[in-house]
Amino acid sequence: MARFKIEKFVNGQHETTIRIPMIFVRAGAALLPKSAIDALAKEGFDVAEMLEAMKRGTAYTSSLDVCEQGVEKRIIVSVASAS
Repeated sequence: MARFKIEKFVNGQHETTIRIPMIFVRAGAALLPKSAIDALAKEGFDVAEMLEAMKRGTAYTSSLDVCEQGVEKRIIVSVASAS
């Protein structure tokens, strides 16, 4: 079974890792309005591709770099098959 993980890095240092059970990811994706899915896609997070990777047990990774009040942050969203 695949794993869904969100990691946050601040100034290059790992700060937080969140693991979300697959049942919640699927349910959440089904409840997202199209505008939210489009907004995520605009930032590089393709929800349909993530769900397909989960289904096939293949890898998916995308990241977003932002600067908030001079602080560099990176968010990495990944789906990886559990081994």
